[in-house]
Amino acid sequence: PVAESRAQILATETHDREWQQQMEIHNMATQRYVAEGERLLSVASININGIKRLKPLGNSFFTKIRDLGVNQEGADLIFLQETHAKEGDDKVAAIAEEVRENLKSITGQQYEIHLGRHKHESRGGTAIIHKTKIKGRIFRSITPQGKPVTEDDEEYNADDADPQGRFIGIQLINGEDIHDFVSVYVFNSGTADTQDQSLKGAKLAEKIGTLKEWYKRNEQFRCLQVVGDLNFSDEEQREIKGHT
Repeated sequence: PVAESRAQILATETHDREWQQQMEIHNMATQRYVAEGERLLSVASININGIKRLKPLGNSFFTKIRDLGVNQEGADLIFLQETHAKEGDDKVAAIAEEVRENLKSITGQQYEIHLGRHKHESRGGTAIIHKTKIKGRIFRSITPQGKPVTEDDEEYNADDADPQGRFIGIQLINGEDIHDFVSVYVFNSGTADTQDQSLKGAKLAEKIGTLKEWYKRNEQFRCLQVVGDLNFSDEEQREIKGHT
């Protein structure tokens, strides 16, 4: 336990040191683009392993989100995976509100939080957090033809949403913004003994694939960005871990 604790401390110190180095580069580039009159959109994506972990204001998540924004005003868009947030859970709603208030406290900016439609509290789940000034259509469903739809759209069908809330997207509608995003938490590929999980992962990948093809056919002048925890491993790693 002592050796493990020391290893964790060293890993944290290394991470913090590398983060600071990356932030120095990030800030230099950001200031240059701002000076040139460029409009910047700051985006963060992170697997949080449970939204309850974000509850304390002292959590480094909040300071890192702050640092990613121009003049430390926070990232514009934040994509979360593995929220473990069950739909309709009052405790989750309360925590989400506390997260929003914590972000406001540390960045000075107003944020909105949208959770993926999710029926489980112990696994899966995605969410989008964005500054209130960032306007967009939140979609949690993709039709068999690949069209992203909101609950207000005529084509909406709850069966086209993922029961574990493993994807959620936003189509930006701010002026000249051409970027849309879909955040995905892909199933771990598992092993030869967990074929069911692997098949579910393939089905989710197919759904996101149809979304990309829909964009190619119908939104040629917009750019779809797929972000998230894709649980990808190359062929050599699959052989080592016995993944399917």
